[in-house]
Formats: sequence, structure tokens, C-alpha cells
Amino acid sequence: MMSKRTKRRAKLLREQYKLRGYWRQPKRERPAKVAAAPDDARQRVKGFYKSWEWKQARYLFLKTHELRCECCGASKESGAQIVVDHIKSIRRNWNLRFDQSNLQALCNDCNMGKGSTDETDWRVFDPGQLTPPAGDWLN
Repeated sequence: MMSKRTKRRAKLLREQYKLRGYWRQPKRERPAKVAAAPDDARQRVKGFYKSWEWKQARYLFLKTHELRCECCGASKESGAQIVVDHIKSIRRNWNLRFDQSNLQALCNDCNMGKGSTDETDWRVFDPGQLTPPAGDWLN
């Protein structure tokens, strides 16, 4: 509980603040947040990674490729978690989301370091392939 003396001091301070213009200004009205549209790129990508079609494409890739990071060479035996990475981001290249030539195996650390903006192709070109992987692989 506040004493009479403390209440009086608080009242005097409020009055002084009002006179000096320090008293609270009315809050500005902020524009209402617009809910994300269901077709938003982020939501679309999240839904894609949960889809049955992606799980099938990922399984096919893991079944036909060596489970070794194509960037640093780490494998499951060395304790690395191998993930399937899209070379070209599916946010900007939605039509390449199931394309097996746009996938590469990376360890989780290399994948996180690469991010979604880097389009480096870490695959080693196999001369037995009919077409080389995308990117400047000759240099």
C-alpha cells in the first residue's frame, strides 16, 4: 500500500510530466496484419516437404546414389546426417522440385551452410551420364 505522502508525490510528478509534455502520447494505430495467403511460397514449400510425392522422389534418389556428402565427403559411418538438397531453390524454381538432376546428397552441416541462395553443384560429373549436371563443372 502506498502512503499518503507517496500518493501525493506521484500526483505531483504526473502533473509536472503533463506540464512538460512528457506524459504518454496516444498510441499510434498500427495496420492490421494480413494473414498469409495459402499460396504463399513459404507455406507451399513447407507443404511440399511433407508431401508423399517428395518422399517418393527422395527415397528414389537415396536408393540410387551413394550416401556420402558430395561437398565434404562425410558419410553415415562418420556420424553425419545425410539429406537430399535441391541445387536450385524450389522457391524460385518450383518446376524443378521433383527433377532428379536438381538433387544432391549433402550432410546436414553442409546443407545448412549452403542455404537456399547458393546454387553450387557439388556433384562430381560421371562420364557415364548422358548429360552433365547443371552449373560450371568443367572449371
